[in-house]
Amino acid sequence: MQAYFKEVLRQPDPEPTIPAVNVKVFTPFPVAVLPKALADLVTEGAEAQGCDPSQIALPMLAACSAAVGNSRQILLKKGSWSEPAVLWTVTVSPSGTGKSPAMKLAIDPIYDAQKKAIAEYEKEMEEHQARHDAWEDQNKSMRGAEPQPPTCARIVVSQPTVEALAPVLQKTPRGLLCARDELSGWLNGFNQYKAKGGADVACWLEMHRAGSLLIDRKTGDQKIIHAARAFVALTGTIQPATLRRSLTPEYREAGLAARLLMTMPPKKKRQWTEAEIRPSVKERYAATLTALMAIPMGGTADEPEPIDLPMTADAKKLWVRFYNEHNAAEQASEGGDLAAAWSKLEGYAARLALVLHCVRSVNGEVDASAVEAYVFSVHGYSRP
Repeated sequence: MQAYFKEVLRQPDPEPTIPAVNVKVFTPFPVAVLPKALADLVTEGAEAQGCDPSQIALPMLAACSAAVGNSRQILLKKGSWSEPAVLWTVTVSPSGTGKSPAMKLAIDPIYDAQKKAIAEYEKEMEEHQARHDAWEDQNKSMRGAEPQPPTCARIVVSQPTVEALAPVLQKTPRGLLCARDELSGWLNGFNQYKAKGGADVACWLEMHRAGSLLIDRKTGDQKIIHAARAFVALTGTIQPATLRRSLTPEYREAGLAARLLMTMPPKKKRQWTEAEIRPSVKERYAATLTALMAIPMGGTADEPEPIDLPMTADAKKLWVRFYNEHNAAEQASEGGDLAAAWSKLEGYAARLALVLHCVRSVNGEVDASAVEAYVFSVHGYSRP
């Protein structure tokens, strides 16, 4: 693969060709494009759990996406086009195929970080209560400002309505991971508390691009909730028949289905294995997520914002080649759901490059190696 891309960089850009559009049988996930800290867990996890590597890789990419959050964007065209790290991944598989344990393996470090944040919050609440009690015992003329309660850092959510999610995002500018073991609950929960319907799907589409979320509420102290950059990565599992029922024509026409990166591996014969995941592999993956969550945001403390990462000259050349070839192929498609999904792969290619780059390094530009990874994955795996 390295030799191929070196040869690409030496060649002049050809006129984009329009390849034939054929729906392929399942293509194995390209584990080789993942950084070692991720690839080792995918490989050893799939062997130990008897599942397909993609069942670990996709929720893993979503976890890395959430860990990067709003700290970085990839700059494709100065002043007009940046892509966030938002990834929405779905494992489609029948019951008993190991999709839930595979997802758990990938997102456990995120939940561990959330448990730690909750424990710290509970400790701070105890200290706050003591300070508040002392404040109340003072003479009113001597009290001063009332001590304010701490805020619990949020990293992951599992059952959010848009109304419940908005205030969390307002206080979590970095963003969140929404993890649903049964994704049907997410799909079927849109507008469930709105007798006259609502705009939940539109709000989620806005979150897919880390856009602005503005919610007006009739109840509560805060009537208007605004999250300037509502970043929500998503991962979940679902059974094929449930997916067909849940992804209604309305959701497909709105573009919701096209934004889901899905894997539907063939069912494997499950056999007992003594294979195990080395503790060092789990530790290195967890450390990688911790490092990603520590990437500082740009802007100010009051108004944090993402830092744009530009591409190197070689990476930009690969991107332009991919962009032209991908769009030529899209024009050859027959439209419909397949074309909609294909169109979203353009932006997803850049997002995958951003996430893979951040896994490798928290500084510098997006280099050609990361672009090789996403070009290969989109051409060889994600494409229909």
